[in-house]
Amino acid sequence: MENCVNTDEVSAVANNDPHLELMAGERLTFSAQRLFFEGNSGDYMPVGSQLGILLALSFRDDSGHHTTGSAAMVGPGLAVCAAHVLQDQGYAEKLASGEATLVAQAPLPGGMLLWTVLRFSLVPNADLAVLSLTLSSSFPANRHFDFASVTTRMPAVGDELTVTGLSAIRRTEVISSATRVEMVPGCIKVLVIDSYPEGRDRSMLPGPCFAVDCDARGGMSGGPVFDSRGHLVGVVSSSYDGDATT
Repeated sequence: MENCVNTDEVSAVANNDPHLELMAGERLTFSAQRLFFEGNSGDYMPVGSQLGILLALSFRDDSGHHTTGSAAMVGPGLAVCAAHVLQDQGYAEKLASGEATLVAQAPLPGGMLLWTVLRFSLVPNADLAVLSLTLSSSFPANRHFDFASVTTRMPAVGDELTVTGLSAIRRTEVISSATRVEMVPGCIKVLVIDSYPEGRDRSMLPGPCFAVDCDARGGMSGGPVFDSRGHLVGVVSSSYDGDATT
């Protein structure tokens, strides 16, 4: 499987059991990272600049490889995304029945990690899902994994945030021995324009959320949103009167 963005290309080879690469006594390291973004809204974001924290989510079934949303690594083998990404087009039911597989592609500087979703849990009263992942490609050469530093602080109206995500140019690809997916990384500076500590509505967003002043393009649903201190504060959920909600 291969991903590319503009002139940058990263690739990874699927591996049925990458754990066989590890030697007895080898140490794996993990660290929570705060991510900072310089430049203006819409500036080009180099592939891999989010250290494998930003994920592209793809469902694989008999009809192809469908890249439909984004997610964020929040711990060793754990990621979060928008629940509606799993529920759209009946993918949650297909995953439960074994008719589809959910894979996550995580660009690194100069490489990429492939993850397979083992199971998922929908968070009650929120457009949020927690994913349990297993590595499906070779381990990083340095045996190190990064994940997002998370804060539970609700952003205040007027705070500047950065909305990120990976959008596939063609959302469906034919599965082959070397599936190529072309991605456009999104990196948009936004301001919080409203806050809903008790939820925005009873159906889509009954839990705590906030609104920002931007439109998130297709594929950015579930993408991580970072505050000015580099902490993960939410994921992209829905559009409401032209504004994204997280």
